[in-house]
Amino acid sequence: MWARTARSRARLRPRPAGGEAYRRRVEKRVLLTTTIEQDLLRLERAFWDSIVSKDSAVASRLTAERSLVTDAQGVTEVSRQTIGPMLQAGGWTLKRYEFSDVTVLTPAADTVVIAHHVHEELEVDGQALTLEANDASTRVRQGGN
Repeated sequence: MWARTARSRARLRPRPAGGEAYRRRVEKRVLLTTTIEQDLLRLERAFWDSIVSKDSAVASRLTAERSLVTDAQGVTEVSRQTIGPMLQAGGWTLKRYEFSDVTVLTPAADTVVIAHHVHEELEVDGQALTLEANDASTRVRQGGN
């Protein structure tokens, strides 16, 4: 089982449309060709789907006993026990997400980092919100699975 041990994200500043560098970034797509890359993308989507559905059981299963989350609010340590209540907390709902520019790195046999751009559509305190962000997860194989 690959457990998510860390997550970091950076909000993007609005960019002007056009420009060669922007065009290259948008056109660049990484093709996921290996089984491990496909498995990790499937797990990352399963984790995000659990946020959309607020499925605490799935989110807990895909979270390591100790994990770090970095976001606009700072750094938070989460665990299998605390991720569920975080998903159930009122005031926000992730309605939809879409990944692009996915990159997978395997720095060790039991460690994988998946990074991607994410378009998020949320509802926060009753207001619609759209975010463009970059996100990364580090997963460590546990229990030999």
